Amino acid sequence: QSLRTQLKFLSIFGAILAVIVGLVGFICARKMHAGELAIMLHSKAQTNQVHADMLHDGIRGDVLYALLNANSDQAVRVSIREGLEEHASLFRESLEDNARLELPEHIRQEIAALRPTLDAYLASARNMVDLAFTDVNAATAGLAQFEQDFSELEGPMESLSGKIEA
Repeated sequence: QSLRTQLKFLSIFGAILAVIVGLVGFICARKMHAGELAIMLHSKAQTNQVHADMLHDGIRGDVLYALLNANSDQAVRVSIREGLEEHASLFRESLEDNARLELPEHIRQEIAALRPTLDAYLASARNMVDLAFTDVNAATAGLAQFEQDFSELEGPMESLSGKIEA
């Protein structure tokens, strides 16, 4: 074989090797990008869920704060009601943000199944705040039911958190 033939062979072999290395690099870069997107999605879902869980507790705090301030002036009452509504709105928003993410279907179904329990909890919280400012004895008597409503939402929230973390 001549030197020219050997150089052609080595050139062709080098070009094929470069294409293979390039393809492997391209495939690895795509897989890494897909992994990064999955990590970002998972992180966003966890952040939303932690925020929703904190708001679940925050709404409970609003109710207890209303009970402690049952005899306060109108400005404090307005502030407590506004705080409750802000927390309720942010709670819904956090769950809806997760519902809009490209999460697995079983998680999205669990979010949808949680909505009626959330609605009942928010209605119970609003009722408790209203009662605290109109009939503190009735509000105190209703606290056990409110705690039950809180707990009924707590279980599904924990379940949802676990599935997002998995």
